[in-house]
Amino acid sequence: MYFSGYPIVKEGRLMSGRYPVLLILVLIPFFGSSQNYQAVHGSSYAGSLGVTNNPASIVHVPYSWDLTLFSVQARHSSNAVVINNLSLLSSSSNTSIDPVQGSNKYFLMANQDARILNGRIRLNEESAIAFGAAVRSGQSFNTSMVSWRDTISSVRQFMSDNFANSPLSAYVRGQAWAEIYATYARRLMENDNGILNAGVTLNINRGISAAYVNSTELYLQPGQVHGQAGYLLNDGKLDYGYSSNLDEWDQPGTNEELRKAFLKKTWSSLSLNLGAEYIIPAEDEDYYKYDLKLGVSLLDLGFNKYQYSSNSRSAVMSLDNISDSLVEATFGGLEATRDLPDSIAQIAGSIQQLAGYFKVSTPARLVINADKRITGNLFINAELTLPLT
Repeated sequence: MYFSGYPIVKEGRLMSGRYPVLLILVLIPFFGSSQNYQAVHGSSYAGSLGVTNNPASIVHVPYSWDLTLFSVQARHSSNAVVINNLSLLSSSSNTSIDPVQGSNKYFLMANQDARILNGRIRLNEESAIAFGAAVRSGQSFNTSMVSWRDTISSVRQFMSDNFANSPLSAYVRGQAWAEIYATYARRLMENDNGILNAGVTLNINRGISAAYVNSTELYLQPGQVHGQAGYLLNDGKLDYGYSSNLDEWDQPGTNEELRKAFLKKTWSSLSLNLGAEYIIPAEDEDYYKYDLKLGVSLLDLGFNKYQYSSNSRSAVMSLDNISDSLVEATFGGLEATRDLPDSIAQIAGSIQQLAGYFKVSTPARLVINADKRITGNLFINAELTLPLT
């Protein structure tokens, strides 16, 4: 939906101890309805926001300049949840978002951003520039074949349902970062058949915080647990890491002192967007009207840099007789991330601290977009997004 001409999104809130709401940006996707910029892609109303989809889009615009004061969007793609009882034509008071049950290779790709003071200026008939700032976040996960049902209440039940799917693997990552960007785009070619524009965006990023978990080759086997039939974790590897500045919020001090300590442990990096548009003009006296616009872009080619927290670990689950009840007891009483190393050490054959720095790729993707005029000011827009990271 729109408010005063600018997209808005319903925002969730979660607080735990002294951790700020940015933890949501890192780890928890927003499961809510939102306005996506795709509704204005290809039109003159996209303006400076067009660069989020294709840097070349800022050239073929009839206005000399435009400024978007504030905008928010969220976009999710997943087979792990389903939206029930949603209607676009009537009230949806009974709408719910429910987990998908059954056996599947589950995945999620989600990103959110809040943009401020995004501007576009036409330099001449053949070129334009754009600029702005944003706070962004992205989350993703994927699993091997996993069986899931909402009635699972214990590790034993989960292992029982997934013994046939062994070995199991899963990868989860999330990050939040701030960026400022500058875009330049120009016309490369124009003839009677069409117009070709191209553009490039340079993003200067500042990683705010990040976390990831990677588990591989988790083998399950049936066995005896306290004289009863149960399941054992026979082998596997677990790596997890998160940025060290998240630990600062557990330290003593005022909010201002903690904020400064948090931001001190952030680093800068660069990312790149590339795009091109081919425009087939309409049979109209208005130069900017078109019959078809085709766009191709490569977005968010880059990474953000973070320092490992001292609580980050890499572990090999090579101990004998790691039972389902031991796994549940080990992780069931966790209260803070600082407790993780000692807990994992109880079930790991070997464990080592992860030190230094790690990189998390920005959500690089290939986007192909088509905007087709049907009649008058009625268009159909279609988009294909292929994730690259």
